Amino acid sequence: MYAFDFEKPTSLNEAVTALQTEEAMPLGGGQTLIPSLKQRLAAPSKLVSLRGVDEIRGICRDDAGRICIGGGTTLPGAGPPGTAAVVDDPVAEASAALVALGYKSAEAQRLLKDVDGESSETLIRAALQKAVR
Repeated sequence: MYAFDFEKPTSLNEAVTALQTEEAMPLGGGQTLIPSLKQRLAAPSKLVSLRGVDEIRGICRDDAGRICIGGGTTLPGAGPPGTAAVVDDPVAEASAALVALGYKSAEAQRLLKDVDGESSETLIRAALQKAVR
């Protein structure tokens, strides 16, 4: 791996400031980034750990009633939301979304079994339709 600086901010403002460095990269779960570093596919000047930033964690509803999942929120059986989408894994992304909606991880996996869909959105719709039958 390459040499790089490492920073652990504790607030959103500190994280934003740290990421202003040229070629700085955020580090969440590391499931994608760490292997990329090991294979020398990524060479950031600085890694900024987001683990200590409480402001980006949590699940809530906005004023319109939509479910909002903070980027630092981890879900059982999954990494941070969006991680699966970045590595093009719609089944993992759909599973994480179903867990966020209150399904147990095993139940989400059962609902997604044998469901057709090419995107996390179509998979979630199909799984929820299967659940209400």
